[in-house]
Amino acid sequence: MYHISDTLMQELLQGSEDAFGVRYQETVDDFGRYVQVRYNLNTAQLEDTIAQFYMKMWDVFPTLSDDMDENRLYVYCWTVLNNMVKDFFKKKKDQTFSDFRLEEDNDDVALPLVSDDDVAELFAQQYAADAIMDALRALDIRLYDIFYLKYMEGYDYEEIGEKLCLTYDAVRQQHSRAIRALQAAFEWKLS
Repeated sequence: MYHISDTLMQELLQGSEDAFGVRYQETVDDFGRYVQVRYNLNTAQLEDTIAQFYMKMWDVFPTLSDDMDENRLYVYCWTVLNNMVKDFFKKKKDQTFSDFRLEEDNDDVALPLVSDDDVAELFAQQYAADAIMDALRALDIRLYDIFYLKYMEGYDYEEIGEKLCLTYDAVRQQHSRAIRALQAAFEWKLS
């Protein structure tokens, strides 16, 4: 994600508050946008998840081994973040349709008439959006990161390579793999 100097890495592993603050400032926006785009959380859920992630990282950094390098830290952070979001969804109890109540005494609300064509179009749009999100969620985390940085953040191959510690050719190849995986998913889902 961002290059970490050896000094900053050592300070993080020693539990330095200043080093943690620097790392927080460098990464909080990217982690937040990633979670919001990938998991579609509301603002309160997003803020809670990100806060829990950084509290966990604060507790974990001093316990990590001294031979931790930048790439292993990168993978570790993304794994912890993804697992925390998955745990959030496991804990969340869905509300059943029968729990929704319509107040029958309220005659002031007139329901608008919607044509069948409008309903069909809305369902088709929602199905296409769901298919895109499902395809993105199914990507390998590295492929997703490249796709996210390219299309959501607007980075070029060189900038992505710098952020992910990859060569230009590796980024280009993995970008092609991500596109092929998405095309295959769309052919199956939208056909």
